[in-house]
Amino acid sequence: MNTLKRSKHIGMIALLCTMLLGCQYGLGIKLIQNMEDKDISFQVHDNGSSLGINITSFTVYKCGDIKHGNYPAPEMAIWRVTSKNIEGGKMGSQIKYGSFSDVTITNIPPKPLANGGCYVVYAGASDKNGYPRLATMGFKLNAGGKAILMNESEYREVFIGSAG
Repeated sequence: MNTLKRSKHIGMIALLCTMLLGCQYGLGIKLIQNMEDKDISFQVHDNGSSLGINITSFTVYKCGDIKHGNYPAPEMAIWRVTSKNIEGGKMGSQIKYGSFSDVTITNIPPKPLANGGCYVVYAGASDKNGYPRLATMGFKLNAGGKAILMNESEYREVFIGSAG
């Protein structure tokens, strides 16, 4: 098969995936920190808008626990909450590290975040149309406890650097 035909086939497969299977782009996560009490919150968004976003699960891992380019088992998390998925009870689009509410189940209680630490967040959420979507990001805490969002190359290095 020549290159042009192969390109058309790949394009058709991508189009069918999008149309029939409802393939979705990932959501984003914004890092929010209150420097007075050093609380860290995360807001899940779709291209900057958190309207209609509802977190269904939220997991934080240490970067060092990511091995061979894969997320570790859920029990390796340093904090994990999931939605009880009850009628009228939604987690919303923003969550504070270590928090829980009457609509969440704390699967893994929060461990303290360490100054100088490196962390990866993995979240499941439903978008404004109710479709399930995923979001992930990485952040570090500097020596003074300030949370700093990893840039794309730093984030990739967590996974690629651990692949060996």
